[in-house]
Amino acid sequence: MKSGVVAGAIGGVVASIVAVLIIALGSLFEEPVSTPVPVEQLIVTFFVITIVFGAIFGAIYQKLYDPIPGTGIRKGVYFGLMVYLIKDIAIAPYLAFIDMQTQLAIDYVILGIIMWIPYGAVLGALYKK
Repeated sequence: MKSGVVAGAIGGVVASIVAVLIIALGSLFEEPVSTPVPVEQLIVTFFVITIVFGAIFGAIYQKLYDPIPGTGIRKGVYFGLMVYLIKDIAIAPYLAFIDMQTQLAIDYVILGIIMWIPYGAVLGALYKK
């Protein structure tokens, strides 16, 4: 596939599915949390946002393809880890120390690694220059 945007969007779908499954498994062991909107709406919103950002990061991947080390899936996983470090690890201290939302910061760090590695693997497998 020659389009980083399309490969990124597909990677976003996979990352969303993985994240929702992990959240669902985690909710089996925790007390249910009430949300201000229906859970179905949260899931759909999460999917849409992840697909949009997956496409954006796919376009960035297409531009940064050559300097990323490795080939194929490994190259995509490296990129997914870079996205994770920049996006999720960078926001965690702000959430924890400025907004005082420590649990949300921990969730970002844990769920982020679980999401962005499959995203990168799919992106690396689909995108061909």
